[in-house]
Amino acid sequence: MNTKVRNLILILAPIAIGLSTFSLGTADAGPPGVRGSQGSTGSVGATGPVGKEGPIGSVGTVGPRGRRGSTGDRGPTGLVGVRGPTGPAHFDSEFALVHAKRVVEDIGVLDVRSADGIGMSTRLSMLSSDFDGLASDGTPPGVDAAHYFAEVTTLGSFADKASTAYLVGDQINGLATYEVVRANTVPLLAELSKALGTPLALP
Repeated sequence: MNTKVRNLILILAPIAIGLSTFSLGTADAGPPGVRGSQGSTGSVGATGPVGKEGPIGSVGTVGPRGRRGSTGDRGPTGLVGVRGPTGPAHFDSEFALVHAKRVVEDIGVLDVRSADGIGMSTRLSMLSSDFDGLASDGTPPGVDAAHYFAEVTTLGSFADKASTAYLVGDQINGLATYEVVRANTVPLLAELSKALGTPLALP
């Protein structure tokens, strides 16, 4: 066997062996199994009928609105104070000066008699009358008429109360009331002094 043939056999032998092996493996393998038929898909169940929508309930009627409570009656308004009388519109300066000087004289005497209380009731009564005289003389210019009239008449009233207290023997209340009259006579005389142009002051 020449060299070429040997070389050819060496080349072809592995190929032949591989082919025989391939054919043997193929022959041994069983035929492929038949693929089972695909199961049929179950039929979809019938869809139930859609339920009917029930009727909408009727809306209840709105009840009547309650009546609004009545507002309580407003209490009566207090009476507006009535302005006091103002006395005579015309100011009689001549008589006012006379009465003012008498007031000063009365208080000077009362200051002395208050030590023992003798004659206090009579002199206090005179003082009350002199205050009443000032009230009847009218209001000095530049002075509030209602205030002045109330001031003078109140002093006259208190002088009369002090006189009554001394008359019944109640010297303590009589003297206390007189002191109130005396103290409040000071600003009154100041108003009269300005209006009359005459200095008037208690001793």
